[in-house]
Amino acid sequence: SGKKQWRELIVDDQHLRSEYLYLPPGYKHPKAMHPDTRAWWVVMEGEVRFEIETADPVIAKKGSMVQAPMQTIFS
Repeated sequence: SGKKQWRELIVDDQHLRSEYLYLPPGYKHPKAMHPDTRAWWVVMEGEVRFEIETADPVIAKKGSMVQAPMQTIFS
């Protein structure tokens, strides 16, 4: 599609950080881990392959919610 990835900060306070992300087809997010909180995503369009170290990879589609436990590597 030629679109570049982008992110928009929605909330950032002492309780929550939330961002709206656009990742182009084929984008591979580097491995990451949150030491003090879980990470979660809601897929707004398209589909996303999630790899979370404690589970088999999953393809999440529009409307899906995916969560990675704290201290768990994901990409």
